[in-house]
Amino acid sequence: MKKALAFLIAFALVGAFVFAQDAAPALKWSGAVYTGFWYDSANDTTQLIRYYGTPGTRVRLNGSYSNEDMGIAFRLQSNDFTAPAFTRAFGWAKLFDGLLQFNVGKLGDYTFAKGAVWAFGNFDGATGLETIVSPIAGLKIGTFMPMSIAGTVPPVNVLKDTAIGVSYSAEGIGDFALVYDLDPRVNAEDAAVFSDLMFSAYISAIENLDVYIEGKVFNLGDDTAGREAFFVSEYFAYAMDALTLELYLDQDIYADVTAPNTALALTVNPAVSYTIDKYTPKLSLTYALGAAEETWAFNINPSVTYALKKGSIELGMNYDMSTTAGVADDSTYNVYALCIFNF
Repeated sequence: MKKALAFLIAFALVGAFVFAQDAAPALKWSGAVYTGFWYDSANDTTQLIRYYGTPGTRVRLNGSYSNEDMGIAFRLQSNDFTAPAFTRAFGWAKLFDGLLQFNVGKLGDYTFAKGAVWAFGNFDGATGLETIVSPIAGLKIGTFMPMSIAGTVPPVNVLKDTAIGVSYSAEGIGDFALVYDLDPRVNAEDAAVFSDLMFSAYISAIENLDVYIEGKVFNLGDDTAGREAFFVSEYFAYAMDALTLELYLDQDIYADVTAPNTALALTVNPAVSYTIDKYTPKLSLTYALGAAEETWAFNINPSVTYALKKGSIELGMNYDMSTTAGVADDSTYNVYALCIFNF
C-alpha cells in the first residue's frame, strides 16, 4: 500500500511539473466506491457487498493523460480493504493520423466488445500488446498478443495465444464486432489448441430502442474432452419518457460430441422501471431453465433506486424459488442495499 501510494504521489508531482510548463491537457483523476450490504436468508448472514451478492467493498482510483497522439491510463483498485493493485496500467500511441494505434501494458480496451452485459471480446486487465489498424471510417482491425512480465514465455506461445478482432460502426445502424481467440488459456504448454469465437452487436436503428446481441463459442475443436459449448444473449431496452421496458434472454447449448448429446439451458428476464424525479422503482422477473432435466429457478426482484449527483443508492430484495431434478428446493430471499459513489 505504501509503495503504491508513493508511486501515485510521485507520478502526480511529475505530471504537475511537466504539464505546468505547457497548456497541454493535465493529468485527470476520477474514482468510485461500490459498497452496500446483503442479507441472505439461506444461511441467516449479512455481509458487505460491492455488487449483487458479491462480497467486499470496491474502491477504485483512475488516472489518465492524453494529447492528440499518445496517452497513459491506470486504475488502482481494492475489493476488500487490502493493499490495492493495478487492474489497468497502459500506454497508447496513434501514428499516421490515427491509421495505426498501439496499446501496451495492462489494458482496458473495449474496441472489439459491443455488448451491454457480457462484453465478450474485451481486453480489460489483459497484459500484452494490442495493435489496431483503422483503414477506413468505422472499420477497425486488431490483434492482441498476451505477454508475460516475467519474460519466461517463448515467442511461439505468444503467437499461438494471439486474439484477432474486427469491429465496424455503421452510422444510424449500429456497432458490430468479431473476435477469434486462438488459445484463450494463455501460455499453455499443451499441444492441443482449443479456440474461442466471440461476437457482439449494438443495434440503434430503431428510435428509443437499444438492442445488444452477444455470443461466444467455447473450445472449438475440443472433441477430446467431448464438449463444445455455444452461448448467446440478447438484451432489449425501450424507453418511453420516464418508462423503460427491458428484456434479457440467453441460451446456453452444450454439445457432447462423444455421445452425441445436446442440452439446452436458457434464461428469460423481463423488467419494467419508471423514473419519478430522483426515484426509479423497478420490478424484474427471471426464469432460468437448467440443462439438467426438470431443473429450473424463478426470481422476483423489486427495487427502488435513488439518483445522487454522482452516484446512486439502490434498495431491493430477491425472492428465489427453484427445483432440482423435479424436487422443489426451499425458497430463499435476500434483502440488499447497493451504493455507488463517483468522484
